[in-house]
Amino acid sequence: MLSAGIVFLAAIAGAAGPEEPTAPAAARAAAVRVNDKPTTFCNPLTITGVRRAGEPIVLLFQDDYYLFITGNRGYWSSPNMRDWTYIDAPAFPAGVPGVATDGKIIYACSMNSKDLFSSTDPKNGVWTKAATLDSDRYGDADIFIDDDGRVYMYYGWSQLLPIQVVELDPRNGFKEKGKPVVCFFGDPENNGFERRRKEDVIFPFFNHRPYFPEEIPWIEGPWMVKHNGKYYLQYAAIGLEFLSYSHGVYVSDSPMGPFQYSQHNPLTFKTTGFAPGAGHGSTFHDKKGNLWTICMIPSYFGQRGGGELALYPTAVDAQGVMHSNTAFGDYPQFYPGIKENPVDDNFSGWMLLSNRKYVETSSTLEDF
Repeated sequence: MLSAGIVFLAAIAGAAGPEEPTAPAAARAAAVRVNDKPTTFCNPLTITGVRRAGEPIVLLFQDDYYLFITGNRGYWSSPNMRDWTYIDAPAFPAGVPGVATDGKIIYACSMNSKDLFSSTDPKNGVWTKAATLDSDRYGDADIFIDDDGRVYMYYGWSQLLPIQVVELDPRNGFKEKGKPVVCFFGDPENNGFERRRKEDVIFPFFNHRPYFPEEIPWIEGPWMVKHNGKYYLQYAAIGLEFLSYSHGVYVSDSPMGPFQYSQHNPLTFKTTGFAPGAGHGSTFHDKKGNLWTICMIPSYFGQRGGGELALYPTAVDAQGVMHSNTAFGDYPQFYPGIKENPVDDNFSGWMLLSNRKYVETSSTLEDF
């Protein structure tokens, strides 16, 4: 992929003699500017100024996309999900972010912190403290603001504890209204993608650890998205060190539940290719109303494990079933806003240059 504004200069051979007038610069060199405005991308995503990235959240706010990741006192904005600008925000809460908007204000908190911040001017990095929450137990906090203005806090990050939700009162300093409600527990006995298997481990430094068939999965990263009146509570299982790191989803008619397990699970799942894994992220609507799921994927570099970002088209079918398409997740596909129905029509058709090509070898092994 070309970098923005690459300039190629073709020098004119020869030099003017002392008696010759100096030729204009335009005559001595031909400049051709290539505008880098691609319509396609490949996973993992390339975001200016970041190599490692985890727990991504994308929000559409006042016609711009905002990307938040773990560990930064700052974030990125983009008009198109392609061209990203980093915004320094010293007051933005670092850590694993929880971010939501009502369309006028963005609210943000971080994992296991009581501080809640707000901004009406995120493009300039201006944030102020809005409230002190009741609890600092909100592991992998996810704030959700419903269409009626009611606010909910989803949280959960454990092998033993469930994903839970509690309503917050924005008119009373975002204090808890009532007691937390259990949404669901991990269920590896019935949900195969939640099982932890040593054969799936991608990072070598985890090889010493035993994994048992009866082991309770690690479930984390709750994220609520509302679509066509239904509430889809997304979660991640089973850990970044696994190729099978993925998303599942539960569905309800109410933000407080009860929640029903989606039989189409996992929502995002990719165990092969250049960019495997697809967990702990968020699902959002683009400017055309289509759904996308941004994920954290395992990446091994710098003698240690880390995370990068991947993006997949998502949709809800006529029966209300949410599903994503990860089939060609590490091949070129189109950015949000290009295709009308990206979940079924986002593959560019571009294949490896070696696809279906004649190959010669210097030697072979019989029966290999």
